[in-house]
Amino acid sequence: MKFFFEEKLFIELKEDSIYLFSIQKKSSIPFYKSKYKYSINGDTITFNVSGLFFKIFKENNSLIFVSYKALKQLPKHIDEVLKLDDNQILTNFSNSPININKDIFIIPYNFRGVCVVIYRQNDGVQCEKDKDGNRVFEFPPGSMVLKVKERENVYNIATNNIEFFKKDSLGNLDEIKVISGITQNQANEYCAINLGFNQIERENINEIVGDPISGNILFFFIGKSPHSITHFDSLFYKDKYYALERPNRK
Repeated sequence: MKFFFEEKLFIELKEDSIYLFSIQKKSSIPFYKSKYKYSINGDTITFNVSGLFFKIFKENNSLIFVSYKALKQLPKHIDEVLKLDDNQILTNFSNSPININKDIFIIPYNFRGVCVVIYRQNDGVQCEKDKDGNRVFEFPPGSMVLKVKERENVYNIATNNIEFFKKDSLGNLDEIKVISGITQNQANEYCAINLGFNQIERENINEIVGDPISGNILFFFIGKSPHSITHFDSLFYKDKYYALERPNRK
């Protein structure tokens, strides 16, 4: 069985081994080969590859890939999310009902740099929903870190089923184009680049926020590509945080 991402071979399952291929370039040579185990639960296939876990599931008639980092203290620490190409072999997957509600993010008007959404936080805010049932996540003024109680929606992130707006002082909203960080072109316009989950070390985020964070963290870059998390107007630059000061160390 083979799985493809944007027409590039990504995963090949053979009877005794799994082969993984780079999604950044087309290659007939796998970069990883290993024994594997798998289990099927409804529309989800979960793989155990030498202690590393990933799953492929169907949602809204799309195949979604989610991999997890090998961290015992954070077992649900997401590494990568992708929308795979259609796979007609998986005929046992059901025709599940389609729910296409989006995640909408609102940032201050003139911001450029990296912003993060931290999910599943007890002290986080409860996001609102608009008249169409879309979740609305609004960053507070002066902060590009937003902690929320909600779970991450990996389908929306994998399929880029999100919208971004910048809000001016009068409450007017201007939409920003959203680009996937994996497949981005060299954008020369102001846009929101979906960088994905957990892009930097958790200890750095903990120090910035002042609390230990256990949930997944979603990163966006706001500005022009090519982006860089070490850019001067990004979240981190020369050990300094863009919008919030580090808490005083004892």
